[in-house]
Amino acid sequence: MVEVTREERVDHLIESYYRTTAETFNCSVGKTSHGAKAIKEQTSIALKALKTLGFKIEYDERVISQLAEIQVGLEECCSSGKFEDKISELDDVDFLTKQMVSEYAETLSMRDKDFAE
Repeated sequence: MVEVTREERVDHLIESYYRTTAETFNCSVGKTSHGAKAIKEQTSIALKALKTLGFKIEYDERVISQLAEIQVGLEECCSSGKFEDKISELDDVDFLTKQMVSEYAETLSMRDKDFAE
């Protein structure tokens, strides 16, 4: 996750300078990338950001909970991960675009029933 960018000798010491290997890191544990609590928090932050951008939206804890449940449901029913290996091999595509490709691939490969749900 980090790499040495340069090393300098200062007297009898070697100073090493490091940088991250990516702009962002996406960590997940288990089937869903986040727990229900984390998804609710992320949803709340996203809704606040939309409001800050000028979108006229109203929401409360109930709406946030509903949106979080929908997100968890989408991950459970519609995220197969069957494209992850091939997408990771796309060397000419950056990380955020790979995420978008993954979402599109999952949507395009859904059964009609899953899509309707």
